[in-house]
Amino acid sequence: MASISAAIKHNQLGSNITLTNQTEHIYQVSEFLAEAKSLLEMSYRSVWLEGEISTLRAPASGHLYFTLKDDSTQIRCAMFRNRAARNAAVLEEGQLVQLRAKFTIYEARGDVQLIVEEVKEAGTGQLLKKFEELKKKLADEGLFSEQTKQKIPRYPTRIGIVTSSSGAALHDILTTLKRRNSGIPIIVYPSLVQGTEAPSTLIQALNDCEQHGQCDVIILTRGGGSIEDLAGFNDEKLARRIAALPIPIISAVGHEVDFTISDFVADVRAATPTAAAELVAPERTALLAELAARGTRMRAMLNQSLQKKSQAVDLLSRSIVSPKRSLSLRLDNTRLLGTRMHRELLSRLKSSRSQMLAAKQSFRSLHPEKQLANQRQRLQQLSHSLQAQVNASVKEHQYKIGLTAEKLRLISPLGVLERGYALARVANQGNAVVKSSRQLQVGDTLNIKLYDGEVSTEVIDTMPSENNDL
Repeated sequence: MASISAAIKHNQLGSNITLTNQTEHIYQVSEFLAEAKSLLEMSYRSVWLEGEISTLRAPASGHLYFTLKDDSTQIRCAMFRNRAARNAAVLEEGQLVQLRAKFTIYEARGDVQLIVEEVKEAGTGQLLKKFEELKKKLADEGLFSEQTKQKIPRYPTRIGIVTSSSGAALHDILTTLKRRNSGIPIIVYPSLVQGTEAPSTLIQALNDCEQHGQCDVIILTRGGGSIEDLAGFNDEKLARRIAALPIPIISAVGHEVDFTISDFVADVRAATPTAAAELVAPERTALLAELAARGTRMRAMLNQSLQKKSQAVDLLSRSIVSPKRSLSLRLDNTRLLGTRMHRELLSRLKSSRSQMLAAKQSFRSLHPEKQLANQRQRLQQLSHSLQAQVNASVKEHQYKIGLTAEKLRLISPLGVLERGYALARVANQGNAVVKSSRQLQVGDTLNIKLYDGEVSTEVIDTMPSENNDL
């Protein structure tokens, strides 16, 4: 760099380089980059910039690599491990940040980049902000609901792929499908997957797929990229078209860490295009193994069924008798029936004879003279029985009358008089019965009734008693 004489003038817009040596110098690439790097680092030793973080990477080395951009331009940035450890929490994809860095050139590739020394948060990136707003809006409308998701067919008859015809995603999917199951037909619907026209071409490709009606599952895919690269898959019209699609759809946009609105509204989200192909195409070897297992089960079921049928045939064959054997059995049955009939006839004849004898005896007993004699005998028996009952009844009543007469005799006044008692009446008191000595007076005439007659007497004295003792 000694052969170069340069005057550097600094201002807020940057540096202007004026060569005073009129001799034209031919640089080696490394020489030129080294000189340019020195000039840039001298001019912009520390500068603050504001922009949005994109394509953030954090390799195992501990360094951080990302792109800082605004609406029209972008620049690569690197933050070495010692600085990254203090600022990693601030860095996030789509984050709007302010950073302090020095301007330099990465000589190995000739890339202009910033070596970041300090980062602070400046606000949320516009693209990420729009993404979150649309995500919330569609979620509130129910476009992400699991109840609206369609099931992916286990054995698709034809697969539709909506992607760029020249992208790596299509190559990955075709390679995976060929490896897993090359027998499934595939239809590719080419579309733009990046830029402002991408959403409309993606929608048109989905419309074509639905109109053709040949596919029973669709893979909507593209490779990885920054949030700007994937912006076409965050379009509201595309999201609503995916939600209204009657064909099950798998969204496989970007890498595993990338998420788009299409992922949320699709029936299934696959982390990568390869993963999407693995979801829709059952592996041929697994299918063959499953078919073999089912074949084994079917053979076992058939063998079991055949064994049951064979056993049933054996049972039926045992029950089938040869004509000779059948005739012999019928003859034996006929002889047995003849013997039974003979015995039955003899038994019935014997029973009939017994019934005839009983009837004969019954007829004899029913003869008029026999019946008359029987009635006379019965009449005599009844007469004797009636006489005996009358005599017994008379004796019983006579006995009862005797008892009643004795009782009457005992309780009658005459019976009392017969035992030595007397009945006194006062003649001058209306022949009143004397019940007490106190009702008599000296001189009263008493008529005394005895058992065998009456006597008259006069009271000459009364002697009342204090008690009733005799």
